[in-house]
Amino acid sequence: MERVMIEGNGIYTLKEVSAYFGVDPQTITKLALRGKLGAFKMGVKWLFKGSKVLEYMETEPAKLSNGYKNRQ
Repeated sequence: MERVMIEGNGIYTLKEVSAYFGVDPQTITKLALRGKLGAFKMGVKWLFKGSKVLEYMETEPAKLSNGYKNRQ
């Protein structure tokens, strides 16, 4: 998986966020549908606010432990 850096002021795709956390895109989609990642849809594409992704990473460290701790 490609290494992705998330910055607080950026907007990221589903592919970028799933690569950042090191999980399947379906996992990220489920979190987006639950309102956990500050996501919004533009047409059929999910987009994510970098600040909300980073906030989730800090507040839910055990939820996605499949590698994202190594990206800090």
